Amino acid sequence: MNYCTRHRLGAARDSGMVTAEMAVALPVLVIVLGVALAGLSIGSAQLSAQDAAAQVARAVGRGDAAAGSRLFEHAAPRGATYAVSTGDGEVTATVRLTARPLGGLLGGFTIREQAVAAVELAPDGSPTP
Repeated sequence: MNYCTRHRLGAARDSGMVTAEMAVALPVLVIVLGVALAGLSIGSAQLSAQDAAAQVARAVGRGDAAAGSRLFEHAAPRGATYAVSTGDGEVTATVRLTARPLGGLLGGFTIREQAVAAVELAPDGSPTP
């Protein structure tokens, strides 16, 4: 058996190596991609919740609770709820939601964001209505 014959026989034995490696690596790649997309989805929902909380707190601090509600409906992620509390010259808005990335395949993650704004005073020094 010469060198060329031995080389071809070795190549024939190794011909399925890439296929087997790809069969193992592809599912791992899909899982990593899915987890990365889930992380982006949760991060996006968290940023939207924080933005909604800040907008509500500022609007209620100005004395316009109706505008706060409209702003919340526009800025908050779907399924979010909010609560407002006041005290010591501050307004605190809390937004809560449960994010279910990838259609809930990874379960649900509770997101809670809070924002604080000062209560604006009327020219006579009283809190705005």
